[in-house]
Amino acid sequence: MMAENGQDKTEQPTSFRLQEARDKGQVPRSTELSGVMVTVIFSIALMACGYTLAAAWARAFRRTLLMAGNAPTPSAGLVHWLQGTFQPTWQALVPVVLAMVVAAVVANIVQTGPTFSTTPLKPDFSRLNPAQGFTRVFSRRMLWDLLKLSFKVAVLGAMAWAAASSIEHRVQAAAASAPSSMGLLLRSIYVQVTVWVLTLLVAVALLDLIFSRREYIRKLRMSRSDIKDEGKRREGDPDIRHKRKRLMAELLKHARSVRKVPDADIVLTNPTHLAIALQYRPNTMRSPIVLSKGADAVAAQMRSAAARAGVPCLRSPELARALFRECRVDQTVPAHLYTQLAPIYRWLMKRPGTRIFS
Repeated sequence: MMAENGQDKTEQPTSFRLQEARDKGQVPRSTELSGVMVTVIFSIALMACGYTLAAAWARAFRRTLLMAGNAPTPSAGLVHWLQGTFQPTWQALVPVVLAMVVAAVVANIVQTGPTFSTTPLKPDFSRLNPAQGFTRVFSRRMLWDLLKLSFKVAVLGAMAWAAASSIEHRVQAAAASAPSSMGLLLRSIYVQVTVWVLTLLVAVALLDLIFSRREYIRKLRMSRSDIKDEGKRREGDPDIRHKRKRLMAELLKHARSVRKVPDADIVLTNPTHLAIALQYRPNTMRSPIVLSKGADAVAAQMRSAAARAGVPCLRSPELARALFRECRVDQTVPAHLYTQLAPIYRWLMKRPGTRIFS
């Protein structure tokens, strides 16, 4: 039992299992990669809108400083002043925020494709199980997250130490620079630090994406019994499949038997829903046999075949229903139906060109 539950799941998940998991909202996703993409887009958007944003903040601070010592009383006029002062700042931030939202959506679509499922929104009380919570705490995912965090802290610490070692030189360069060049200096520092940090985060995010996909496949692995059970669920119960195959065989047999209609002596009809083709050769047969039978569309084909071959069709609802119910194709007519069938064959024997004795 233990082998079945854990160690026996060595088979790769089938496409049906992957699709089933996807329908439930279970897809391989790296939150690290999504966060890095949002950070990258934020940094680029901030650089692109930096001048507009800085100018808006400068105007807002200038107007605020001019109000020093003359603070207005809280009123509708103060609200109007605040709106006019800081509205350019919020407008400058709108492109940055929109870029971050688009980046977050695109990051998820790139990883998983368009996916929509309400299953994750349903309450799952199994998450309240302490045993499962303990398992999640000591899972591979938690260990990997701990290693990621340790690695990022170590590398970011090394970057901070490298930046701190050169901070005195940067301060001296800033002190010797003209005020008009301070913006370019700060921008160069921002670009350098951003490139270092984002390079680290992108590398960690790619590793996290690889780990997430491998862990996703590992959790969906199947045992051989799981594959057999999936086949049963997809194709149905074996007994139902057997019945379905038997019915299909019967239908095919009936369809093939339509080709025997030209060899029949007579076709009995219901008149439209059923058709029974009979043949009797006294020299070789003890009783008439059912050459072909069919209902609805097959019955219509039998009537058409009989008309083309010159085989007479006779309306006999009760006898047709009895033969259809009690006889199979190539089976003889039961003895208790002879009394109903005898008048029909006496009529056939009197017809010119009968093939009964041929």
